[in-house]
Amino acid sequence: MKNVKKILALVLCLLMVLTVFAGCNQKDEKANEPLGADLTKEEKFAEHVTLTWCFPDARGAADFSEWDRIVAAINEITMREINTTINIEVIPLGEYTEKMSLKYGANERWDVCFSGSQWNGFASAVSNGAFEALTDEYVETYLAETMALLEPEYLKAVTIDGNLYGVPLQQIYVRQNAIKFEIEWAEALGFDWASVKTYEDLEPYYDLLLANGYTECFMGAGEGLMENVTSYMGFDALVSSVFPGVIRVTDGTCKVVNQYETEEFKYIADLMAKWYNAGYFTDGVAFGGQDNPFDEDRHPVSLEPVKKPGGDEIATQKQKNDTTIKTVPIGNAVLTTSSIAQTTMAVSQNCPYPGRALAFINLLNTNEELLNLICFGEEDIDWTWVDKDNKLIQVEEGAYPGNEPFLVGNTFLSYHVHESQIGCWEETIEINKNAGASPLLGFTFDSRPIRAQMSTINGNIDEYLEPILCGMGEPTTEAAIAALNEFLYDAGLQDILDEMQRQVDEWLENQ
Repeated sequence: MKNVKKILALVLCLLMVLTVFAGCNQKDEKANEPLGADLTKEEKFAEHVTLTWCFPDARGAADFSEWDRIVAAINEITMREINTTINIEVIPLGEYTEKMSLKYGANERWDVCFSGSQWNGFASAVSNGAFEALTDEYVETYLAETMALLEPEYLKAVTIDGNLYGVPLQQIYVRQNAIKFEIEWAEALGFDWASVKTYEDLEPYYDLLLANGYTECFMGAGEGLMENVTSYMGFDALVSSVFPGVIRVTDGTCKVVNQYETEEFKYIADLMAKWYNAGYFTDGVAFGGQDNPFDEDRHPVSLEPVKKPGGDEIATQKQKNDTTIKTVPIGNAVLTTSSIAQTTMAVSQNCPYPGRALAFINLLNTNEELLNLICFGEEDIDWTWVDKDNKLIQVEEGAYPGNEPFLVGNTFLSYHVHESQIGCWEETIEINKNAGASPLLGFTFDSRPIRAQMSTINGNIDEYLEPILCGMGEPTTEAAIAALNEFLYDAGLQDILDEMQRQVDEWLENQ
């Protein structure tokens, strides 16, 4: 009987595999779309088209009782501008990566999606054949307005093997880690938060907090810490802030190293152990995490991956309580491949109308009315003007919750919700233009040659890394780091580092 069950199980698995492969071979035929930069609007959009947009919902927009009203207003614009109906498949942000991966594996039909590094990884999706390569003819015909807004070097981040696979959404591209304060806590205790330049500078503040009865001084321990300290450590990560394999941005060698063997990482690990042992955060804070990065409880101090103009005012507006957010930059500011590619729109390889999909992406990057409708809702219903000349609005209480502009389109078109934000988009554009770039800007690692080793590491690294980044490495931090590295090399890390270095060297030779 057991053998029969095993045979049946094997047959079922085989059928599932064959189904997936059959699905992968079913590619929708491309429509015969008109091409040519000199075509009129009427010529490009003569045929009515329906597209499916996979929409990452950060604020519960789809739970809004009048969501259908918002969708209808969106389609009024897309029908008017590009003769297209948009079916919006809303996916909660916390489920977005997993659900998009399932779509890729099942060869499910969709047309446009958000991709990045933190959610729905761009490079891995390209390597899995999920995205359409965007030819010059399609880009020139349907995306010209957006391309005029982008610096040529930004496109390097979404170009792999000479093919353009995505459209970077304009936002703060530069990465400079930051420390975030709720300043009411600091001011009440007489602490000069603006004077902080290093992580150690926080310790007198933590001691003041503990002495005055606050038990959770710091928020940010655990795996998420790596994103918040990568630029502070001076690294550019080849895969992700957690996965081993980085270069040092400023040493000029482009030598790939395992960050978990560096003095920089040991410093962070020792610091977390010191802070945990001093009682600056508890087990619950360290391991509890947060389900939604846009729905935070109160924390005197936490770490941020990036300092951006206007960011403090936006964060303050999102607080559920009457607190003021201020951040101070820490470490080097650098422009990297992942920092640009982390907010990208892509077209499905199975999309029959890649030109129309690009036209929709073009609208999200150039049409102010559409972007702000998606992010804030309808004028005089969900928001009202405070200062139209300066694009300042008042969002009505209890209205449409909206969405984050950087998940939708060109952030620099979004309206301001606080007067102190006025001018921040112009400042951000200049920061992006003038930032120092990583020597590997435009390099994207191809993981296919060592996919098995990477899968083993991805599936098990948390077990070793999380306690270290929570300050609880056993029996000592040093021993825990040694155990982490032993696991990594047993899982094939040397093969991965060698392949990374080979690809880096080859890429540099071709620049």
